[in-house]
Amino acid sequence: MKNEFLCNFHNLPKSLYGWKTYFHMVIPMAYDNILDVVPILTHPLRLRIIKKLLEEERPMYANELARELDVPRKNISFHLSRLKEYDFVEDELKIKSKDTNPVAVRYYTPTKELRNAMKELKNML
Repeated sequence: MKNEFLCNFHNLPKSLYGWKTYFHMVIPMAYDNILDVVPILTHPLRLRIIKKLLEEERPMYANELARELDVPRKNISFHLSRLKEYDFVEDELKIKSKDTNPVAVRYYTPTKELRNAMKELKNML
């Protein structure tokens, strides 16, 4: 099985962004019980991110969240990726026109799973 994995790995097609893309693919983590995701949802910074996303009710990007929460963008991006692992946020890549130079920006929105998990967590408390 190990050799089969290595063979398949080396035969992966290269994307525009290179091999690194394959290691950043996110497969949503399933959970059976809300207690399984309490550590994910109750991290202080993640709670602030979740609260902001739910309050705004519009897609937001990492730099925008970082500016509004007064936290480095790197930290915001890390915690957004953790939330995405559990399918609590969705992301969408859009082109944002900044003056004349278009910029690719990843917008994040809360999912129905996040809203349900937060309601479940609130009911537990």
